[in-house]
Amino acid sequence: MNEEVKNCIFLSRELDRGIASNIIVNEGVRRMSLFTCKECGVPKLIPYILEWHDRGTIETRSIGGGEGFRSIILERELVNGLLRGIEEKLGISIDHILYEGKRKDSKYYAESLLQGLKGKIMRLKPLRRVTYIFMIVQSAIIGLGRVQALKYKPGDILVGRVKNIYNLTLFSADATGGFEVIEGMRARAFYGSIGDREFIIVAPWSEAPEEERLTPVQPKSVEAHAGYHRCGSCGIPREISRFRWDTKNGKIIDTDTREWVFVIGSGYLNALISELEYELGEEIPRLLQEYVYNFYHRLAQERECASLRGLGFIKARGLGVPEVDNPSMENLSQGFYIRNGVNGPLLAGITAAVCDIDFNKVTWDEQEEGIIKIKLAS
Repeated sequence: MNEEVKNCIFLSRELDRGIASNIIVNEGVRRMSLFTCKECGVPKLIPYILEWHDRGTIETRSIGGGEGFRSIILERELVNGLLRGIEEKLGISIDHILYEGKRKDSKYYAESLLQGLKGKIMRLKPLRRVTYIFMIVQSAIIGLGRVQALKYKPGDILVGRVKNIYNLTLFSADATGGFEVIEGMRARAFYGSIGDREFIIVAPWSEAPEEERLTPVQPKSVEAHAGYHRCGSCGIPREISRFRWDTKNGKIIDTDTREWVFVIGSGYLNALISELEYELGEEIPRLLQEYVYNFYHRLAQERECASLRGLGFIKARGLGVPEVDNPSMENLSQGFYIRNGVNGPLLAGITAAVCDIDFNKVTWDEQEEGIIKIKLAS
């Protein structure tokens, strides 16, 4: 980290005093935890941020009322462990690939969020600080962690202290993508720590290279019926009510698996796997399938999670709608379809884990866009 960044970071006195935006964010997060649905306990802001469609997809709601951004819910340790495992297996750092893909994913998300006249108004210079505060609060709600804004100057710099972040590299890219959309210019992030405090700085990047590959593509949605049992008050799928929304710490905890889960764009996962496969070889999808299998099989066996006794749990997470929630060996031998399936290797790994069969025997095939066939290898 260069001297300019160190000088900029800290502002420790400002941190200890607490600047106005910190007070607003802290108070906002505190109040969020107070307002929950009386019937299911989910924070009341969730239905205003995320929409669960009957076809089994989750979309973020746009401020401007335009098309939403398809998202999924995954375990933090699943994602971080997978990325560490790929690096260890290949013996190289993939941070640059992770960062660039997530930056673009975050840009598309921010653009979808700030659509229309309302979105344009929120990007006006006098209102940008409020927009950042809104996005910081939203990050805490969807499980990405906590951020304190320390310094902001329109078109020049954004400095934040981060805590309980789901992944520092990916969140730095999230911050960069959001900055680029709000400020209307290319940017880059620096991150590091001083003692036990972690920080992110985002600043304009006039010499940024041209955009290349790693472009997240919204998966096509097809007709499906997830069959959600919804809360009669807020309309959220009942399965989501078992999550504990620790908004103070920016976490969502699945009380069945006891894992920290978070919301991430579905297009990023596919773009990342495609890019890693392009750069590093065809073994990447199989590495994904193997790691996903090991992760969920361990949870199912060691923690005896009720939700992992079948595939029904993937519907409320936006991962897809299986033809059968509890596939038999006959179903697996003949093959069954998962509509609006988000990723073949991911779903093949989950299927092998919940069915307790060797992951090497499970194959996937995208029959057409939006429909994935899972089958035992012949």
